[in-house]
Amino acid sequence: IIRISVLSYALQKATAEFHSRGYELQCDEKGYNGLFTVEIKKLRLTYKQEPLFTTDMAKVGIAVWRSLWNGPSIDGLELRNTRVNLYRNARGCNYCHLNKSAKNETRKEADPLYQRVFELLKKGLRKTPGRIELHNFNLAYADSANKTELNLPSLPYLHNDLDALIEVTENEHETGFKITGRLNRSDITGKLSLRPQGHKWVELPFLRRLLKSSAGFESADFDLKEFEMDNGALNIEAEGHLKGVTVNDRRLADTFVVVNDCSGKLKARLGRDFFEVDSATTLNLNKITTHLFARADFGKKKEYALKFKAD
Repeated sequence: IIRISVLSYALQKATAEFHSRGYELQCDEKGYNGLFTVEIKKLRLTYKQEPLFTTDMAKVGIAVWRSLWNGPSIDGLELRNTRVNLYRNARGCNYCHLNKSAKNETRKEADPLYQRVFELLKKGLRKTPGRIELHNFNLAYADSANKTELNLPSLPYLHNDLDALIEVTENEHETGFKITGRLNRSDITGKLSLRPQGHKWVELPFLRRLLKSSAGFESADFDLKEFEMDNGALNIEAEGHLKGVTVNDRRLADTFVVVNDCSGKLKARLGRDFFEVDSATTLNLNKITTHLFARADFGKKKEYALKFKAD
């Protein structure tokens, strides 16, 4: 009885907080599965009577000892048949008021939306429990020009061990891959492997829209050393090995450009309207060591630059 009362109080408090921001939180059933695992069925969060978050079942494991010393803490999370639907377009923004500071939109443009979303995701990843299991998880985002969906049929993330199937759809174009390895939650670094899922190769998402081209690889094994955002631009640094790298861009060649074997160090920046490969990037292309610089601007004045220098 005491446990149910505590759970009911926590849900009532959360419901009141969401309501104060214009959202409604509801569930059909709530209770305990075992001694320290909360189970909630048909949990949903709506905005203006439209679903923002729904899940058939959420299981949350309570970390008892950490909770006693540090306040409420969880050590496990399992979600089944979950859908997150986000939009920011002419209809408005259905997730902006989830952030407490959204009521006071006085932030400078130097701290853009992408930066805030990244920081929110990074903060959430650091706070995630040691065991996460997602089954049939779908995240959809739409703005005034594009619609992107991320689908995770299966994602077990146990401590830092990751084994996930990932499907990405952008404006009805689909790609999928399997990612395995160790990903450190605290700084988003680690050693990972990517393999195709349902396709011959892993196609890099978003290139069709940004560069009007396609590119991918048959397999990739790499050490992710940096994955950090600064002033709205994502900084990436990695070392690794790729096989079957393929580029389809008629501005480069009349047919597919294929590199059978590629290894080396990549240092790059990705912004809202540009992508740049730093000249510190060193690649071994088919046993030829090459220094690479590339930049693509996607803004009103579209410009592209590509430089190779072989040792």
